[in-house]
Amino acid sequence: MEDFVLYKLPQQTTFYYIKGRFEPISLDPTQIKEEGFIFSNFINQNNCFFLKGKPKLISPNELENFSIPSFAYTSSLIEQELPYQQIVIKAKNLMHSKDAQFNKVVLANQKFLAANTNYSSLFLKLSNKYPNTFCYLSYSSLFGSWMGASPELLVEQNSPTQFSTVS
Repeated sequence: MEDFVLYKLPQQTTFYYIKGRFEPISLDPTQIKEEGFIFSNFINQNNCFFLKGKPKLISPNELENFSIPSFAYTSSLIEQELPYQQIVIKAKNLMHSKDAQFNKVVLANQKFLAANTNYSSLFLKLSNKYPNTFCYLSYSSLFGSWMGASPELLVEQNSPTQFSTVS
């Protein structure tokens, strides 16, 4: 299967699609001269990936018929993890402790789906449910498949030397 990213910007109804091959890069946006998409886990700057390509526009109607191959199912121990409210309390306690090593914590939920899921339909539902977020669906053999809705636009390149953020 070819690597790809499908995404929607906050407060927009148009979707964008890039396919090709994600390549490992260091996270230095000033070094990237082509259009494309950066995928990063933000834990280690050496684990960033760049998918070069000009995004193609896709309407919501086209997305309903968009064919996304099924991904292999990955089981999880998520059912054994703490309920979300307990995780929030634990994060607050860690942030307010005298030995706190961070100022901001971003919590996220995850859900593992079986391979027969219609991912394009699920992505459309996610985008409709959270219209003010950056929504994405991405796949690469380097990092697997990811779908999400981020409440903030992390980085937007306004010109070759100017960037902005909403974080």
